[in-house]
Amino acid sequence: MAQDTATAGAKNISENMKEQLALNESQYNQVYSINLDFLQKAIENRDSGKSKIDRAKRLMELDEDRNKKLKSVLSDDQYKKFVATKAENRKKLKEYFKEKE
Repeated sequence: MAQDTATAGAKNISENMKEQLALNESQYNQVYSINLDFLQKAIENRDSGKSKIDRAKRLMELDEDRNKKLKSVLSDDQYKKFVATKAENRKKLKEYFKEKE
């Protein structure tokens, strides 16, 4: 089940990145692999039973590792756009949860 979730999530994220960043086929395949690895580890982390703080720290480590790997695959312009899009998505997510309060 977790594997299916990670696979579906990696495909979805990678397809969005392909469209937003104009990835070529080689980049797409590498980005998919990076995203799949990240999501598998993130799901393991979520299900680890560790404290919320420990899980959050681990997720930040996983995210930093993913960013380093993506930076090696993407061009400078693509990476800048990826970071900007990621920041915008986080902002929208924070606003969404604020509205829910």
